[in-house]
Amino acid sequence: RNWGFQVSGGDLNIVRANDDRASGFVTPVYIQQAPANSFIIDTSGFPSFTGASDIRLTLGSTGTAGTNSASFLRGNGAKLQYNSASGSHEWEVGGSFKMVLDSSGRLGIANDTPGDFATSADDLVIGNSTGGRGITVRSSATSSGNLFFADGASGNQAYRGFVQYSHDLDRLNLGAAGADRVTISAS
Repeated sequence: RNWGFQVSGGDLNIVRANDDRASGFVTPVYIQQAPANSFIIDTSGFPSFTGASDIRLTLGSTGTAGTNSASFLRGNGAKLQYNSASGSHEWEVGGSFKMVLDSSGRLGIANDTPGDFATSADDLVIGNSTGGRGITVRSSATSSGNLFFADGASGNQAYRGFVQYSHDLDRLNLGAAGADRVTISAS
């Protein structure tokens, strides 16, 4: 097959001779460094990388490609990783801001400045000053929904304080020192 490069409107396109770009790819396009490492655009037009367990797509021109000083999207084994060279990760839907993970690891949902809040409670900030906000914990009708306060990971250190709703008993428990202290039942 004959392949060529086509420049259209400032874009560089790889096309097969006599193909109409509007009809899509008739056969896959391969860009290979060696037979085991390929960038492939399949017949549906979707790109994929094969042959390596650690692949990075460097974005923008900040930093050194392939290092943490650059912004990149990375497939590493079974993990998908994102790196921002500096600043934060921001998510938008339809061009509208929805969520941020800032450079200090603070997460803001419907809030783009989680670091503006009290330092003892700014790891997760939900909402802004418009309208009502809330958090829902959904669990099965035979289980409980939980909010735990931990000071360790073993034994009752994992739930030293807690708010727990038992759906099967319709009961709300408030706990301290790893034990129920207040119980509010449906009756």
